[in-house]
Amino acid sequence: MYSNRSIKSNTSLGGRTSPNFQISKSDFLTNRSSSPPLSISNSRSSLSRQQDRGKNEYPVKKFSDDDIKFHKVVFERCADLSIRPSITNREKFVQALSYVGYDLSKTTIDQLWSDNHENITFKVFQRILSEEKPIDERTLEEAFETLYNKDRKYDWSAIDFTRFRTDMLAKGDRLTEDEFQKLRFLLGTDDGKIDVKKNMHSLQMKGAFFCEYFDSPADALYFSIGYSFEIKKDTPIWITLEPTISRYHKNLSFKNIDVRILLFEKVPRSTERRLLYMSSERSGNKSYLKLDTLSKGSYEIIPVTFGGVLRARSKEMNERTPIKTLREIKRGNNFIMSKDYHDALEYIFDLFDFDDNKQLDRNEYNLWTIRTTEEEITDEDWSSIRENVGLDIDENVSKDKFLKLNNFEVQDEDTSEQVLWNGLKSLGFNYALELDMMCSFNLTVHINQSDLHLKPTSYVELAEIKKILVKFLENKGQKIKLNVSSVQCFNYKDDCGSILFVENKGISDARLSVQVKDSNNVALNLPIDARQPSLINVLRDTTQIIWFAHKLDSQRKMELDAIVQVQ
Repeated sequence: MYSNRSIKSNTSLGGRTSPNFQISKSDFLTNRSSSPPLSISNSRSSLSRQQDRGKNEYPVKKFSDDDIKFHKVVFERCADLSIRPSITNREKFVQALSYVGYDLSKTTIDQLWSDNHENITFKVFQRILSEEKPIDERTLEEAFETLYNKDRKYDWSAIDFTRFRTDMLAKGDRLTEDEFQKLRFLLGTDDGKIDVKKNMHSLQMKGAFFCEYFDSPADALYFSIGYSFEIKKDTPIWITLEPTISRYHKNLSFKNIDVRILLFEKVPRSTERRLLYMSSERSGNKSYLKLDTLSKGSYEIIPVTFGGVLRARSKEMNERTPIKTLREIKRGNNFIMSKDYHDALEYIFDLFDFDDNKQLDRNEYNLWTIRTTEEEITDEDWSSIRENVGLDIDENVSKDKFLKLNNFEVQDEDTSEQVLWNGLKSLGFNYALELDMMCSFNLTVHINQSDLHLKPTSYVELAEIKKILVKFLENKGQKIKLNVSSVQCFNYKDDCGSILFVENKGISDARLSVQVKDSNNVALNLPIDARQPSLINVLRDTTQIIWFAHKLDSQRKMELDAIVQVQ
């Protein structure tokens, strides 16, 4: 591209595409981790909704302090603050609900908007969020039972689309054919009939993205975790990922971290993995990958983040003296664990308890050890743990045993305070015991296989993923002409943002200048400075990723105006 030409990305939400049908903003179920997104008037008619509220069958949800803080930020973003803090615009109300993961039916929103006299205060907003009925597969069954169970002329367990749509319209709710297709996918049905007895099976695992400070913030390393699984027959699959925030996270922007879900095929009798699919769609803060059919075989899921939101702390911040104490001296000059360190270790245990069974198996314990010491647990190490603290059910480590093992290290006179801090820093904690270089998440797989096993296997570095992505995106990006013919530029765009990569076919290295002139609704892994361009060296005969641009608000356009040229 010539120096006076700009890359302009104006990506709008519009309709999102999946293999067989269009996806619109209202297509997504929310506030649950057990089911993939779709819309069915929040999975019940307005009539059944009123009945639910009247009977008060469902407990009011309780939110954590971090949830309330996030809700407050969203509310203030959409509220009219000029008069009083309240939402007075219906579209802003819908937008606020979407930001916090609630995609309600038009009927429900109309009712809420009218009941509250077109004026939503934060107190009312919180009440609405707390009273909304959680959505799960059982709720879908209830929706069908409400419509058909009393009508003995019809078999309510097998309803065709025409009949279902007519009945939904008669009760004031609408379901499009595309939404019906999603409902079929969720319930695992064939031949245009819905069988509510045949539900998808869901399996959730926890995980985290780690940012590791190297020599400088610009040299930060990013690590994620791979999850292997095997399917026994061809089947549809839906994978979702949602970032999670703890009380140690002070940066709420991590809820909107840039994420791609990569699905690899594991090559038989080889350590090689082959990238098959990359997620390109989002619903609020959730990223998802939906496939109508995945063939029988062995696979690996690798979620990745690219540094648009999760960034390395500054050198000054990284070298600050800790303001928290990890161990204290009691009578007899014996060291004991401080409460701050004890609480942090409890959180760390829960973080690495990926399957949430309140135990760390050897694999989970090993991943914690690799992260904090860069060494794997040997058979001898595992035997030593068994002898010193004992192992629990299925040879696992309980939280009490985990704390006891760490207490041994605290009591060791040869262990310095700095050694303890090094372990915490490797997990993303800063000098104030805040998590600023780690973002946790929930990964959920929906599939028609009841005995699915999802196993966290190893850490994967972003540098390794970049090499694979370059080949994967080779023929998928829009070609952009640069001022040197031997260097070719490509820009790949989708609903999540854009990826810019450059191929250097020259006989020598090329120096690329990237200057961002203007940007809106975007997080970029490069510094956004209109006055000073970023300089990137592209080795000869290589293809290199230059930027990952993340669309922050999936409901708005992403604008990125940049000049890219070879110096």
